[in-house]
Amino acid sequence: MQIAGVQFFRPTLTQAFWMCSACIVVTLMLYGIHSAIEDGEVKNQPELLRAVMFWPLSLVLSIRIAHAFGLAKNTTPKKILMVFMFFIPVALAESFVVGMQ
Repeated sequence: MQIAGVQFFRPTLTQAFWMCSACIVVTLMLYGIHSAIEDGEVKNQPELLRAVMFWPLSLVLSIRIAHAFGLAKNTTPKKILMVFMFFIPVALAESFVVGMQ
């Protein structure tokens, strides 16, 4: 399937498994940080910790999802577009988990 010049491919079962496991691990890590901040266990700049952990993990997760849908089979400008196509919904979903919304 092709959207806006970016070629998408259906992920294999193995890729789907690793993509789901990466999503679960990142979500649980971010939820753990959120619960530690809300419980008051983190006293030294909790919002900085939340932001420092949120943005890189959301970007890595969107790259992982884009890789499962055929990131390697596109050219460089299309790879960047493909990562950002997945980054916006991933960042929005993860922001609810982390408590940034």
